[in-house]
Amino acid sequence: EAEARAAAQAAQRQAAAQAAATASAAQAPAPSVTAPAQTQSAPAPAPVQSAAPPVSSTPVPSSGRGGAALAAAASQLGTPYVWGGSSPGGFDCSGLTMWAWAQAGVSLPRVTYSQRNAGQVVPVSQAQPGDLVFYSGFGHMGMYAGGGQIIHAPHTGDVVKYSSLYMSGGPILVVRPG
Repeated sequence: EAEARAAAQAAQRQAAAQAAATASAAQAPAPSVTAPAQTQSAPAPAPVQSAAPPVSSTPVPSSGRGGAALAAAASQLGTPYVWGGSSPGGFDCSGLTMWAWAQAGVSLPRVTYSQRNAGQVVPVSQAQPGDLVFYSGFGHMGMYAGGGQIIHAPHTGDVVKYSSLYMSGGPILVVRPG
């Protein structure tokens, strides 16, 4: 079990390094993809139904602002969860996403409930690396890392890490900042 845990941590570090390298190579923001028929813009959007899990199980490097935000979040893997934390000394879930997107030049509100209105709602099936992912009751969130994974600061006693997009029954909302 310890060997499996060490291998998983090594894979996370390698994925974070790849994401950071890809994001730093990006010169321009990624174009925004809009699907008008599937996009919701109401202030309190209705939940988005989960799609089947993506085939890949490893984070996917990305470019543009989403890639830069993801690389920033990945650079904090292993940082302790701190309730109300929003700096590399410790993060809570919304503090991590706010800090990571700030590194990409995008200002987000501080708390989960406000971040859910900080961009364009997209279907789970169209989630891109860097998108904000919200779970039941909006009490927890993370950032989509690609490959069916999120990066998040889970809870007291844990650290910033990758987890399955479909944990806790899957996301109820995906928002693309910027």
